[in-house]
Amino acid sequence: MPFSTPNPRFVVFVFVLLILKVGLTSFLLMSRDAAFKRKVYPPLAIAGSVIYLLFGWAMGTDPRTLLLIAPFVAVSTYMGLRKVRFCDGCGSTIWSEERFSPPQYCSECGAKLE
Repeated sequence: MPFSTPNPRFVVFVFVLLILKVGLTSFLLMSRDAAFKRKVYPPLAIAGSVIYLLFGWAMGTDPRTLLLIAPFVAVSTYMGLRKVRFCDGCGSTIWSEERFSPPQYCSECGAKLE
């Protein structure tokens, strides 16, 4: 069965999403400026969620379906924001292993996280 040509909107979406994901992950792992990461991470995480919803809209998803999905995307983004902390001591990005609670201590240097 021959492959069909992918929708150009899908290609653009995947390209933009890959750039955002790779860029954000690289930034979070390499930067040691915890204060700057605290400022930049939330808007970028929210932008990623908005891009998911915009992709659905651009691909012609029924608006009622998008309204149904939007609260789940919002809750997922909120939970993701809660699970990430930045250590003032060493600048590390700490992802919580707990399902519903943010990390309390830095896994790199042991400092208490705010």
